[in-house]
Amino acid sequence: MKISSILLLLGSLLIGNELKIDFGKDEMGQDWQVINDGVMGGLSKGTINFTDTSLVFQGSVSLENFGGFTAFKSPFQSTDLSDYEYVSIRLKVKQQQLALTLETDQNFYQPYYKKVIATSSEEWETVRLKLSDFKEWRLGQATGKQLSKASAAEVIRLGLITNEKKAGEFEVEVDYLVFE
Repeated sequence: MKISSILLLLGSLLIGNELKIDFGKDEMGQDWQVINDGVMGGLSKGTINFTDTSLVFQGSVSLENFGGFTAFKSPFQSTDLSDYEYVSIRLKVKQQQLALTLETDQNFYQPYYKKVIATSSEEWETVRLKLSDFKEWRLGQATGKQLSKASAAEVIRLGLITNEKKAGEFEVEVDYLVFE
């Protein structure tokens, strides 16, 4: 899908003052991709499958060969989030803690922003995160900075990443993300 098509689709999902990314077989997410730690020599594996109403991200995290994560991420596209204060995500998670990531640069070694998604069960939950609580990270290390309005205006990629560096199986099912 071309960037112009994605921007048109995003524009059509603006509901009042909300931006909704709805996953499922006929919804958004078809262009999202899995990024495993193999880009750095690791052995973790993740896959994406779709149900009629959600995206299922599952696999296994390996700590061998300096591994420890797998992620699924949107295509690169300009997404100004500076007018939003919160993001809500409806999901259910099994076996691994996840974090939502916001990237402002295509280079992996540049800072990005991350917020852990606290879940308490394997049932459907809607978790609401304050965007100003997202912390800046660089090469796996927190920098101590928070997401500013200026950085929120420059987001080019969204993602979900396993966040515990814990070996084992995982599964997350995501219904939607809503920026409000």
